[in-house]
Amino acid sequence: MENAEPKPIDKKRLGRIVTVVAITIMALRLLSTFPVIEFNGRLIPMFAPLRPVDRMMLLDVRPWGYFEGRVLGSHVLETEHGEIRLGNFARIAAQDGTVFSIYASNFSGQQPRASHNLVVNGMVMPQSIHIAINHNQQISTLALDSQELIVSDVPLGVGNIELNSPRRTAGIVLNVGSGPEYIFLADSTQIHIDPSRWSWGGLFIYNDDDLWVLRNMHSAVPVRFPGETEFTEYRSITFRPDWGEFIEGVLVE
Repeated sequence: MENAEPKPIDKKRLGRIVTVVAITIMALRLLSTFPVIEFNGRLIPMFAPLRPVDRMMLLDVRPWGYFEGRVLGSHVLETEHGEIRLGNFARIAAQDGTVFSIYASNFSGQQPRASHNLVVNGMVMPQSIHIAINHNQQISTLALDSQELIVSDVPLGVGNIELNSPRRTAGIVLNVGSGPEYIFLADSTQIHIDPSRWSWGGLFIYNDDDLWVLRNMHSAVPVRFPGETEFTEYRSITFRPDWGEFIEGVLVE
C-alpha cells in the first residue's frame, strides 16, 4: 500500500490565522493601555501606556499588578472624611483595580489636577498630600511630608497619618516629627518637646476608648506636673482627648 502524500500547507489560510492572532494581541495590548479602576461603584478610566500586561489573562482585563497612569475625565470620590476631586489626567498609581494612590503633585502647582476637603477627626488636612486607598475602598494613609497640622489648636509637624491600620490598635495614628517646645494639657500638665529627641514620636487616637496616647519611639516624653519643678521622663503618656487631663504614663526605666 502506497503512503498517502501529505496535504500541501494552505498558505492563505495560515496567513489569515497569523493575522487574526496578531490583531488579537494588538487589541489586548491596546485595551490594557486603558485600564479601569473602581471606587465604591464608580468606574474611573485611565491611560497607562507603560502598564505591564504579562499577567493579564485574555478574558480578564482588570488591572492586575501595580502600574501608574493618568485619570481620564473628572471624578468626585466621596469618602468618610470628605471629597476628593480628580481632574482630567491626574497622576495615580493603582493595583488590582481597587487599591490606588493619588500623588501629592496633583494638588499643587499653578494648575492642580486634583483637590480635596478632607477633615480627619477635626483635623483639616493640608491641600498637598499623598492619599492611599485600601482594598476596603477607604483612605488608609495620608502622607503630609512633615507639613504643619493643627491638632486641637496645637501645631504639629506630621509625616503621615494611618487610619484603621490592621497593624495598629489605635484608629488614628499621627507620626509626629516636630511640635512646639511645650504642650499644656487641660490640667496644666506640661509636656516638653525636644526637637533633637522627637524625631519619631507618635500620637495615637483611640476614639472608642476616649483616650489619646503620646509616645516617643526611641527616647522619652518629659512631663512636669502642676506644683513640681522637675520633669519626669516617660516612654508614653495617656490623657483625655484634645490634650485633656493626664491619666497615666509608662516611666523610662
